[in-house]
Amino acid sequence: INLDANFGLYYSADNFYLGVASKQLMEKNIGVAEYDDEYAYAKLLRHFYGMAGVAIPISNSVVLKPSTLVKYVNNAPVQVDLNANFLINDVLWLGASYRTEGTVVLMTEVLINRSLRIGYSYDMFVNKLNITNRGSHEIMLSYELPIFNKRMKTVRYF
Repeated sequence: INLDANFGLYYSADNFYLGVASKQLMEKNIGVAEYDDEYAYAKLLRHFYGMAGVAIPISNSVVLKPSTLVKYVNNAPVQVDLNANFLINDVLWLGASYRTEGTVVLMTEVLINRSLRIGYSYDMFVNKLNITNRGSHEIMLSYELPIFNKRMKTVRYF
């Protein structure tokens, strides 16, 4: 058994959000291997995340939602996700994302009703990894229990 801790702060308003988080705060060893009288340890390294996004009304029927996620772990390059989504008629999300190190993501989501959503995304490499990996597909189904939705007066952007 390994004890670990995570920490995060998140703030959101009607049209923006900010957040910071860290995982594996204890940086525990999770395994050891012995080879030729030498030991190698697997260790959970501390990860840091920063995120921000904003909802910008473009017209009565279109909202632009740019956002970013920055990820850092020691001895690895900083990774940045830059995202842009459009909400059309409070029902359809269309978006794209670029991740440093060469990944492009195309995504869509449909709000069936106030509780039910379905989404799809496709990640593809735009670097040398595309020779061996043609990308990945993700399907998302979300159902929010309508316990607290009665208080919600506007569409949730975040």
